[in-house]
Amino acid sequence: MVQFNLQPSTSPVRTLIVETIVVVATSLTLTLTPSSAPPGAIITYSGKLTRADGLATGVQPIKLRDDMSGAIIATTSTDASGNYSATFTAPPTDGSYYYFTQFDGAVMGTAFLAPSSSLVRETTVGIPYLQIGGPLLVGLLTVFISMRK
Repeated sequence: MVQFNLQPSTSPVRTLIVETIVVVATSLTLTLTPSSAPPGAIITYSGKLTRADGLATGVQPIKLRDDMSGAIIATTSTDASGNYSATFTAPPTDGSYYYFTQFDGAVMGTAFLAPSSSLVRETTVGIPYLQIGGPLLVGLLTVFISMRK
């Protein structure tokens, strides 16, 4: 921060403050473990928030969001090195679900850490019908055709 006092001859003292803020890019990763689980199971989400300049991020808030609705599913914070790990409960119904993590940005001293989001990751809940239904149907048709011969 630089401070100047301006003293025009006809007006009171004025102060001009100039601040320099450096914007630092960030990157955020996401891993879901397991990537396939039964309904209602506990799923771990983890990853790392990094700064482009290589310095530590400090403790920062991270949001896990549903990719379709944008709803916040869970929140956690990084450790001082930028690592995070937490859990959430899988949805109660079978299907494929997509999630991403989000960092909203933060001011650290004279640096502003830019917002970032992870890539979208998928988790499969339950056993999708087509994964077991297709082979089961083929097997039943084979038995039926064999019995008719």
